[in-house]
Amino acid sequence: MPTLARLLAPVIVSIGLMPDSTSEAFRKSFSARTGDPMSYDSPERAPAWPRSMVCMAAILVLTGASGSGKTTLLRALEAMEIPGLACFQCDTVYDELSDCVRADGEAAQDAILEHWAKRALGQSALELAVLDTQIRPQKALAMLWRLGIAVHQVVLVECEQAEREARLRGTRAQPELANPQMENWAAYMRGQADALGLDSIDTSHGSISTSLARLRSIVESLRERRRQANRGRLVVVCGLPGSGKTTHAQALAARIPEAVRFCPDDWMGAAGINLWDDVAREQIESCQWQLARGFLAQGRTAIIEWGTWGRSERDALRLGARALGASVELHYLDVPVDVLLERVRARKLESPAISLDDLRKWSEAFQRPDPAEIALFDAAAIVSG
Repeated sequence: MPTLARLLAPVIVSIGLMPDSTSEAFRKSFSARTGDPMSYDSPERAPAWPRSMVCMAAILVLTGASGSGKTTLLRALEAMEIPGLACFQCDTVYDELSDCVRADGEAAQDAILEHWAKRALGQSALELAVLDTQIRPQKALAMLWRLGIAVHQVVLVECEQAEREARLRGTRAQPELANPQMENWAAYMRGQADALGLDSIDTSHGSISTSLARLRSIVESLRERRRQANRGRLVVVCGLPGSGKTTHAQALAARIPEAVRFCPDDWMGAAGINLWDDVAREQIESCQWQLARGFLAQGRTAIIEWGTWGRSERDALRLGARALGASVELHYLDVPVDVLLERVRARKLESPAISLDDLRKWSEAFQRPDPAEIALFDAAAIVSG
């Protein structure tokens, strides 16, 4: 007799919540307390998530001509030891590029930026990576979009020509770079930054602390944008059988990028489990909540459509999501019993069929959200049908 874990693992794979490569780990970690090994009792027992499901780092690209002060700023920022922030001097991998890539300056800058951006994305604890490059601003933006980095910014670091040349001839000891080509490159970068409306940091005058304060302000703005972008959202769809929870949730999921629906009826039907099997339903809902919490922690939207007839169930979901920093919405579908009966008869999902007496009994037991409870959610919707 197949266990519930073995019935559900392919279902979860088929709907895209987990790659097939992790389904065995999933089966091994389900519900020790129910006697069926399929529960996430601790984070270390949970299977690895697909890369697309993990909250990625934000990336700040500092670009500019040689001598503009990028590296000095980067080192000063790094010395501040800001938690969750890493600084990368990108040209350090130049010698690792192939000869044909190095022969093409633009191709080299593209390859260098891609190398460090991917490295940053591979560090799960990293919130923000700051990259010191000389790439064209437009190329940098295109690369970041292509890599799917949701929160990013390109900032031009610049200074006046006389100051730049003094640095190159003095502290940088690279007088060969103080030439007309570098002057033209600096002017070109300034033009692109203006055309793209990019922020800039001028290091010509004042102490390093002035420029560093400007950079720190940009860093904190990006970190806040990442936190907001990665904030999870839980939508609790509440109602009796036939109230339209699945239809409502499907419509929501179609409008919300990367939203994930959790409907026990869908899973039970796909696994060939009778919808009246309350023990299996309870285990599936427990599994779905563990998965949903993972998505919320990763900044995604989870839509729960269990019915949640009791106030205590809704309280548990709301408080659990809030503990992960997620916002919580309640969507209550209020439908008369006669309409519920008509709908469940038409859908023919249950065997035996739900009766009028069942619906009347459940309607009496149902704890409808009152204004005091609704006020506890970040947003709420009452849908009458």
